[in-house]
Amino acid sequence: MTDLYLDTEQNTLESKMNYMNFLLHEIRILRERIQPHDTGHIHTTINTLEQRVNEIQREMISERDR
Repeated sequence: MTDLYLDTEQNTLESKMNYMNFLLHEIRILRERIQPHDTGHIHTTINTLEQRVNEIQREMISERDR
């Protein structure tokens, strides 16, 4: 699988950090769009993006511990 956050052919810590920061920024934007009704899809998207951020964090920790 090709990771979209890669800015080079190498899977660098910097590129992962940049991508994770991008996702966190998107999560903040989506949180601002939540309304009392009819925004369940936004909640789902936020949860999915938060899971991806957690995956990236685990990848970075795993690489650090090698």
